[in-house]
Amino acid sequence: MTVFEDDDEAADLWLRDVGIPAQRFARIGASDNFWAMGDTGPWVPAVKSSMIMGRRSPVGHLGRLMQTVTAMLRSGIWCLCSTTVIPAVKIPLYPNPSVDTGMGLERLAAILQGVHSNYETDLFQSLIQASAQIVGTDDTNHNSLKVIADHIRSTAFLITDGVTPSNEGRGYVLRRIIRRAIRHGHQLGATEPFMHKLVAALVGQMGDAYPELVADQSRVEETLKLEGERFADTLEHGIRILDQEIGDLSGSVLAGDVVFSPLRHLRFSRRPHGGLLP
Repeated sequence: MTVFEDDDEAADLWLRDVGIPAQRFARIGASDNFWAMGDTGPWVPAVKSSMIMGRRSPVGHLGRLMQTVTAMLRSGIWCLCSTTVIPAVKIPLYPNPSVDTGMGLERLAAILQGVHSNYETDLFQSLIQASAQIVGTDDTNHNSLKVIADHIRSTAFLITDGVTPSNEGRGYVLRRIIRRAIRHGHQLGATEPFMHKLVAALVGQMGDAYPELVADQSRVEETLKLEGERFADTLEHGIRILDQEIGDLSGSVLAGDVVFSPLRHLRFSRRPHGGLLP
């Protein structure tokens, strides 16, 4: 358990009232235990509950350990923010102080299942295994499979809630999520639309909790299939244009009007280290 270094009230509550052992408690500075919303506030001290993964008990003094342990070993479970300070107007306390609290349900599931991340829980592992089988890879630890598993959930639920792929608003967000998942599938060797093939695995995993998925399974599959085919056509057309422009290129720089005008509607974006990516 950690609190902001100057938050004596929170420290007293957790140590004296709750009874957190001192060896499992630490005060940490603003870099990790102070939450701020821009320059105008609010600025609020935070209490964080974490677990050291991979060990049954902490080693050494937890205060020192929790300031140096890497993110791979420490997994945050619960964060509580005390609404106490509005710096821009110099008000020391809100009229009605409160505690904003949030606990990640899937992070809690990871702790209870004894794994290091959400993606290692049974909820994700079945989707990751299904994704690996459908795109044809044996590397079940590849990060792209995590992206695909995450995105089949979000896209299926969006479609079930009535969102359809489009070029504006929430439909555009849905389209971008679908296409991002497809791009990660391409990185693993997928050459055909595949997202719709994952819906059955998702329904099997979460259909009992969300019966709407079961009722709308066919519509979700059809929407994802059509969007995958549409993106494949867009990709093929865009690559033809790009290949032609690169073939006509006399130097090593592609003109801005080529990138931002004829390719803009094809939704190409820059790769992190150069080049273009749909």
